[in-house]
Amino acid sequence: MANIAKLLSGIFVVLLLTYAAFYGRGMGERTINDLTARANQELVNHNLVGVTVAFEASPVRRVAHLRGNLPPAQMAQAITIVRGVPGVAEAVWDQQ
Repeated sequence: MANIAKLLSGIFVVLLLTYAAFYGRGMGERTINDLTARANQELVNHNLVGVTVAFEASPVRRVAHLRGNLPPAQMAQAITIVRGVPGVAEAVWDQQ
């Protein structure tokens, strides 16, 4: 029983230190800003204008929310392009 308690407390400490290092140094915000910039650049590179990309505040989820007025075929293409950006977990189209 004591070994399990040591293991659980060790896991907790590692998670706490990781959280403090990641969020305390602003890495979460930088990660989101970097993903947003790369996703927008990929859309521009594929001539898809009029689409905005925003990520949730949580860098752990990394879900891209796309908005804009595009035909359905271009919507699907934009989602596929953004999903292909390294670091993006999912891309969804937000309804207006």
